Amino acid sequence: MGLFKKFRKSLDKKQEKIRNHQNQEDFDLYSPDEDVRVKAISKIKDNDALLDFALNDSNIEVRKKAVCLIDDEDILKEIAFNNPNSNLRIAALNNLNLKEEKVFITLARDSRKDVRIAAINRISDGNVLEDIAKNESNREVRKIALSRIHK
Repeated sequence: MGLFKKFRKSLDKKQEKIRNHQNQEDFDLYSPDEDVRVKAISKIKDNDALLDFALNDSNIEVRKKAVCLIDDEDILKEIAFNNPNSNLRIAALNNLNLKEEKVFITLARDSRKDVRIAAINRISDGNVLEDIAKNESNREVRKIALSRIHK
């Protein structure tokens, strides 16, 4: 029975260490230091939790990191199309879990130049890129589309 008590005590210490580590990770998610929060968010795998940080954290770098980690294409599309912050829209467009070409093509006509550029950088259809290169009103965006045709 002494061996069981010793094993149980060792197990309790390991479980306490795990709980303390989890509590520290939870604490880090709400740290006033944005770098600590960015690092802590990297460990989150739950899309709902990541979306919560993406929409509600006070720091844009934390919000962008959360968007970069989302792996649900529907959530990414929602952010890319509807979020008022263009930095988050661009982060969604740059997320490789967003794969639908139609999204990129549609957002290549967005009113925001930075969003258009991010979308164009994901388009693989040469005909669409050629059309953008010919018809886009902004010279910089036209050049980017043209450079993508030759890749």
